Amino acid sequence: MRTIIAHAFKKITYKNIYPNTDVVFEFPKDSSGVEYSFILYPGADAEKIKLSFPGNQNLELINNSIEIESSFGKVIDHQPTVYLAGGCFI
Repeated sequence: MRTIIAHAFKKITYKNIYPNTDVVFEFPKDSSGVEYSFILYPGADAEKIKLSFPGNQNLELINNSIEIESSFGKVIDHQPTVYLAGGCFI
């Protein structure tokens, strides 16, 4: 019997995907899926951020979350939360 050891990332950060904008992908330990955050620094333009879901077949707004039927299965994009210098705003 062979043992396979696989190492995986818990968090991936892409720096400057747009000017002054980073994106962080996190893989929660206790659930499936991916959480993502955009970090905007002074001078960033939030209007440049675009998301694309390949094979999008249906898109619905349900309880402030977007549910997308895609070629990857159902994707749920929850309502965003915005943080500003230690304060939380929705």
